[in-house]
Amino acid sequence: MKDENSTANVSKLNSYLDLHAHKLRIDLQAARLFIGSTDTGNIAENAFRRFLQSNLPTRYSVSVGEVIASNGESPRRTEQTQQKDVLIYDPYGCAAFGWDDNDINLLPVESIYGVIEVKTRVSSVDSFLKAVDQTLEVKRLCITNRDQKPLPPFAGVFIFDSDVNGDTLFQALKNRPPEDRADFVLILNPKSTDLSRQENSFYFAHWHYHSRGSGAIDFVSASETAKGQLDDQTAQDKFLTFCEAEKALLWFYLFLIDQLSNMHLTSPNLWQYANATRENLGWRDNE
Repeated sequence: MKDENSTANVSKLNSYLDLHAHKLRIDLQAARLFIGSTDTGNIAENAFRRFLQSNLPTRYSVSVGEVIASNGESPRRTEQTQQKDVLIYDPYGCAAFGWDDNDINLLPVESIYGVIEVKTRVSSVDSFLKAVDQTLEVKRLCITNRDQKPLPPFAGVFIFDSDVNGDTLFQALKNRPPEDRADFVLILNPKSTDLSRQENSFYFAHWHYHSRGSGAIDFVSASETAKGQLDDQTAQDKFLTFCEAEKALLWFYLFLIDQLSNMHLTSPNLWQYANATRENLGWRDNE
């Protein structure tokens, strides 16, 4: 337990997000009171969506749903993604197509700020990389089907519990080229044998060290890292880092806000969506 002097030296934002990290752990414990794995997953995902919706600026909204594009030329069903756990979108310039009160929406590709896959538990490297690929499906659809001026959407993976050693998961991500990585991976409760302190979490992200000037360290996206390596094959200033920290949720939040604030989206052209073919929107003939 921290003494009063050490607590006084902690910023309010640090303390606030520490409490949220603790609450998310409690939410997971509550979710596991239910036997069904689907129930457990839904409760955990809802808890994480509530955290985001209550802490993001009001110009962002959070939904579960699928992303659609109106003018793609790729093969059938690639112009509509699978359902994603968390989609961060523009609620003012976007039409969210839902049905009744099921809280699942179809969201135009032009209005997506970010996508996050939520895993209650990771039990294998394959399940981890599958979660990464779920986010990349949205990112690639956005890159292909919208104006190139907006940055690609933030792609993150939030893991409540991991049965797999953190070094193993990190190496699996590092073995991929930057364009095939998530921008940020947070493991709230890593494998217990990995931790130096029980309340710590893990995160994987790219750092960019500015050696000139103030020598500041900034996060960068995986897309920026890929572009940097393409522009300069010898560049060593951008790399993937594995961190253990009590403030991991704080770093996740700061990186997310930084990425979202740098995106400037355009409103979708609903006329194009109204005239899109059924094939481009992904529906099969027998549906």
